[in-house]
Amino acid sequence: MKALFYCVLLTVLNLLFINTLSAQTRISMGISPYTTPLTSNTKQDKFIRYIEEKTDTSITPVVFKNDEELLQYFRQGKIDFAWLGTFQYMKYKTELYSYVIARPIRQNRDYYRGAFITHSSNEISGFNDLRSKSIAFVSHTSQAGYIFPVLSLYTSGLTLGKDYYPEFLRGHDNVIYAVQQKRYDAGVVFDSALEVYLNDTQRSQIKIIGYTRDIPFEPFIISKRIDKELVETIRNAIIECNSPVLLKDLKVDRFVADTDSAYRIYNPSSFKIIDEVKETP
Repeated sequence: MKALFYCVLLTVLNLLFINTLSAQTRISMGISPYTTPLTSNTKQDKFIRYIEEKTDTSITPVVFKNDEELLQYFRQGKIDFAWLGTFQYMKYKTELYSYVIARPIRQNRDYYRGAFITHSSNEISGFNDLRSKSIAFVSHTSQAGYIFPVLSLYTSGLTLGKDYYPEFLRGHDNVIYAVQQKRYDAGVVFDSALEVYLNDTQRSQIKIIGYTRDIPFEPFIISKRIDKELVETIRNAIIECNSPVLLKDLKVDRFVADTDSAYRIYNPSSFKIIDEVKETP
């Protein structure tokens, strides 16, 4: 009878230990399909299953309708892990109790840029020449086609709504063609857009007069509430991902380890100027 009692007690203790261990290795991942390549349930599930298998961790996906909602939950400690848009992280990182652990590589680069363009016949050679000029932007949510270019102009002494006014054309291709046709003095697009949309003859009609700073690709962030050993385990799982199918789904070449320092290229206090202008429907 006593042996049976100890056997039952041992079983109960083992179950308690297993449940406690599971609770320690259970995290939630916030997903905003609008700022990262996790645009479908299939891609989300495949990526999460990969992380779970590599880390022996249970991950609960939480899909949000926008980044603001995701950030609110992260601030409140309701989610632990997220692949976040670059601008969203840079703007709110001081409010997030988090580490940056990794970011993607695309086309052998871990960053992108916005390119300022004008017609090759224009006597515009730099940012200072854009004062009081007509400038075509992509949309008020485009990071390479509006947000970071506005910050670059601001750090160069040109203020949105004072020295120039935005016009949104709803597409990088639309901006390029509008500048090519001289409907605008200048425009802003992602840095390889000319190669994507124009042939050699058309490209000769456009010149690049400047770039934004190098903008790091979107970061993986994880709460500082998570055990540091688990943080490193998840970081290693991400950067060791070498599945051609999964990488293709995520639209990346590979991932590299990262820290917050790469995301300090603009003063967060200057981001308030972005909020002052909204795109007209």
